[in-house]
Amino acid sequence: MVEFLFTSLIILMAMVAVWLAVRTVVRRLTGLRGRLQVDTGPVLRQSRWGDADVNGVGFQNCVRVVECANGWLVQVRVIGGRLWLSRAEARVGELERVGEWGPYRVLEAGPDRVKLEGELAEFIAEPAVAADGAGTTALPGK
Repeated sequence: MVEFLFTSLIILMAMVAVWLAVRTVVRRLTGLRGRLQVDTGPVLRQSRWGDADVNGVGFQNCVRVVECANGWLVQVRVIGGRLWLSRAEARVGELERVGEWGPYRVLEAGPDRVKLEGELAEFIAEPAVAADGAGTTALPGK
């Protein structure tokens, strides 16, 4: 019985080590960080979880975009990473493939490129509403 528990513990520790190694490699490939040291400003709104390619690595139903006053925060829940796209540096691409297989939009800032798909692409297309109600207005029904 003791050998079984000891073996199970060793296997569990090996699985955790592999998970941490994979998470580290994926974070480095995508440029994601665990913590960000940037001034995001107030959060204006956040999307639902959806699909996106972050610097060439695809994620399915585990990416969320948080729109802040100073830019966009892209969060990936599977590996717990974050990517900041400053509004001053970011280029927002056109909404493409509308009505076909599903729309997508590209956000780029410096070396970072995020291809948002489906609802995430449409989320960026909507105008933001400031936390105090000032600024641009929301679409009707929103």
